[in-house]
Order: sequence, then structure tokens, then C-alpha cells
Amino acid sequence: SLIVTQIQSISSYGAVVARLSSLADALDQVTEPDGEPITIVDTSGRLAYENLCLHSPHGGQPLVTSLSLSIESGTRLLVTTPENTPLEALFFATVGLWRAGEGVIARPPGDRVLFVPPLPYLGPGPLREVLRPRTSGPPITDHAIEAALGELGAAGVLAYAGSLDQEHDWQKLVGPGERQLLMLARVVLARPEFVLLY
Repeated sequence: SLIVTQIQSISSYGAVVARLSSLADALDQVTEPDGEPITIVDTSGRLAYENLCLHSPHGGQPLVTSLSLSIESGTRLLVTTPENTPLEALFFATVGLWRAGEGVIARPPGDRVLFVPPLPYLGPGPLREVLRPRTSGPPITDHAIEAALGELGAAGVLAYAGSLDQEHDWQKLVGPGERQLLMLARVVLARPEFVLLY
């Protein structure tokens, strides 16, 4: 009966192990790109790409070529690409996770740019920790957390979480839509200069 009652957890664990194994295999196959690496420069108030070229890490096919663009803080921009163009490469390069390419990316330092993936992962822990911005600023008050959740229509999450300090496994407790709302609540509380959503 243990296997029957824990089949969901076992399946989730198996899926995570398979993804980590695939990631480890892919990292073993990645070679250092030719030419100058992508340079990331800390700046404030803008996100800019200067002659940015991105390549596939396998085979070096061009994904983005000679992108030069400057975006001021507070600007809303929708980026579209032709079908089958991996837009993720641009986002990953912006946060420093894509190394195959060359050019310059100027952006505010680390925690002033937040990246929100389509299927966010929320680790286990209390709701307060899930929503806490990764900044060194003053602590976030309970009122601010409740206001952010209410503003996004996610106040119900707090109701079935019990309290801000009760431990939960958020991957099991809430669905994908609610996980996205919790990530957006973190954005509201952090107030970064830029948010990248894809």
C-alpha cells in the first residue's frame, strides 16, 4: 500500500531525476564557444544589448545576430520571433545562463532583474519565504504580502496555506496557475527595475 499511496511522489521524484540526468549529460557535451564571450555589464535604469550574437551550443547555428537595443526602466516591450526561434536563449543570456555567443549585455545587477519562467518551481517552505524577495532590503510586512496577494487575486492561497509561517510543499499544494500568481506576487514585493516573462 505504500507504493500505491506514494505513487504521485515517486513519479515526481523520477521525473526530477530524469531531468537532472539529461542536464548533466548536456553539460558534459557543451564545449566552450569560439571567439569573445558574452560580456555582462552592471548598469542602472536600462537594459541594453550591444551587437549581441547568440549561437546554438551544439553546432553553432546562429539564433540571434547583431542585436542592438536599449530599453529604459519602466518600458513595456513585447518580443516576438519567427516560429521555431528559441526566444529563451535571449532571456537566458540576459540573466547570465547562456554562454554561446558574443556581444555586450548591460543590465542592472542580479536581483534588480527578475526572470519569471512559464512554469515556475516553488521550493518547500513557508509562504513568507516563497514570497520574500532575494534582496537585502528591509523585511516585507505581513500587510504588504496580503495586499500583493489580494491585488493579484491570489488571496485564497493564504487561506488554505493556514498562515505565512506554515511549511508546505508548494508543488503539491497549488496548481501551475497559482504558482505563477505567487511568482508575480514576489515580483510585486521585490519591485525590480526589470521583469522578464516568457
